[in-house]
Amino acid sequence: MKKIRFNIKGAFLLLVFINSIGLLAQQQQNIYNSISKNNSNNKVSEYEKVSVIKPNEDIYRKIKDNIFVRIETSKKECYVGEPLLVVYKLCSRLHCNSKVILPPSFVGCSVVEMTSSDIKEVEEKINGKAFQTYTIRKVQLFPLQEGKLVLSKMTIENEINFIEQHNGQNISVKKKVELSSDSISVLVKPLPIDTLKSGFTGAVGKFFMIGKVSKVMDTANDNNQLEITISGNGNFMSIACPYVAWPKDVQAFDMKTTELLDKLSFPILGEKKFLIPFICKKEGEVVIPPIIFKYFDADAKQFMSTEIDSIHIKVAPPIHINVDNLIKAESSLDDDDRDIIIISIVVLITLIILFTVVWKWKKKKSLRQYEKFIIAKSNSLNNTIPQDRRNETIEIEEVTLPKIDFRKLLSSLSDIEDEKIFYKDAISLCENMLSSQSYSDEEEELNKIIAHCNEAIYSSIDTNSYLIFLRLEKMIG
Repeated sequence: MKKIRFNIKGAFLLLVFINSIGLLAQQQQNIYNSISKNNSNNKVSEYEKVSVIKPNEDIYRKIKDNIFVRIETSKKECYVGEPLLVVYKLCSRLHCNSKVILPPSFVGCSVVEMTSSDIKEVEEKINGKAFQTYTIRKVQLFPLQEGKLVLSKMTIENEINFIEQHNGQNISVKKKVELSSDSISVLVKPLPIDTLKSGFTGAVGKFFMIGKVSKVMDTANDNNQLEITISGNGNFMSIACPYVAWPKDVQAFDMKTTELLDKLSFPILGEKKFLIPFICKKEGEVVIPPIIFKYFDADAKQFMSTEIDSIHIKVAPPIHINVDNLIKAESSLDDDDRDIIIISIVVLITLIILFTVVWKWKKKKSLRQYEKFIIAKSNSLNNTIPQDRRNETIEIEEVTLPKIDFRKLLSSLSDIEDEKIFYKDAISLCENMLSSQSYSDEEEELNKIIAHCNEAIYSSIDTNSYLIFLRLEKMIG
């Protein structure tokens, strides 16, 4: 059977043109289909002849005989849970544009959508006439209960193009009609009684099972895993993990389930895996008894089973860390080894202290050099400021702030953890102090602090934020 792509929304379909076929499925309630048929070799085809309305010919009779919707099923009766294929087709010998206005519903069934947007037209003989058929809806049903399963009708609105002959002239005529399929029913039979009562869970189809463990040579209290794989075709939704009779010295944990299914094949083809972690608590041999999976074969009309043979696992003693032996081994070190360890530690500490001293000395030297550079650059900038701008500066400096404000600002500065924010707030504090007459004698020191903070923000030279805080604290008191 040709595989087609799965439309996950189960779209209702359909647009249909009889001049070059295309099926466009959209995820909306009204899905538009058009079907068209191309002429070949410029000859009038049989379908073109059907579209001609001759004088005194009944147009509605022609529509009824040449375009309709029908339902096809794989079986007329099936068992509960048995896969049932249902196909809705548009069969036409006329030019038309169509859209679905009433999609079918499937009450009392699990549904797997198989409708595709790339299905090609197929020519079929129906009652001795050649029709172009188009698959409008294709689903795989799994009846959930016995009784009569009614497959509801599908209604399609069609705009059909005719050519009417009148007084020797051909006139284009369009007729809009609604076409519905007949409702049909399928008899759903109950499954036979399982007389053996051997763990049937409802799976219908044809299956086989294999199983294995991750390690047949295990260690006590170590992780292991049982993998059960059920493959075949049929109703995978009803497959549950078969019963495992775990030995008393084995602890099993929560199971994980995975599926690999081809839902566009009929019946569904694939496999279902059950992964069960477990541990063996004691050393020795562990035997997992045979595992049986039972299913119903609808073709054979009887229960069948597949089995995994018993699985044997050899379990080694658990791995323990003997603390007493470790202590004895440590105490057995000779004196020479201990001396080497002590000397190595002393050398390492000495190197760390030496590195710290050198690093601090280089840092102080770099700061002194940078202070000289900033002071010289500040003096150079002050000489280039116009006289009128200096007056503005003097006017700003006349604005004073209460001393208590600087203490609060300094206190809030100590709570800042981010260094860049600290430097920016420190610059703001220094600028406020420069604008106050209370710190006119500290102008040079404040400019140095501002220069250090700017360098810390915009260069790679390391500046100690704590030293800046102490310098500000000394001035503010």
